[in-house]
Amino acid sequence: MRADIAGKKAPPRIGILIPEFPGQTHIFFWRELEALRAMGIEPELASTRLPPRAIMSHSWSAEAIDKTEYLSPPTPADVASIGGELAHSITGGFARAEVAVG
Repeated sequence: MRADIAGKKAPPRIGILIPEFPGQTHIFFWRELEALRAMGIEPELASTRLPPRAIMSHSWSAEAIDKTEYLSPPTPADVASIGGELAHSITGGFARAEVAVG
């Protein structure tokens, strides 16, 4: 187990990517997530995007949405962060190439 800031043991975490979560056929994933939590493992949820509302039919859908990080559509902050990373990579790459070429 990893330690948190106070030195206490934090529960292990696992990242799980589920496409278009929570969809109509995702009860299996929800049960698996509950089982992981019961074992003391904290799942970190990511999904490609929200599914259409018409297929979010479970009573636990709202809770699942609250616990899930969605990759699409990107927020303005995500776009800004990507732009900053690209600028840093490009300028750093040119600098390394200049040093290598001499």
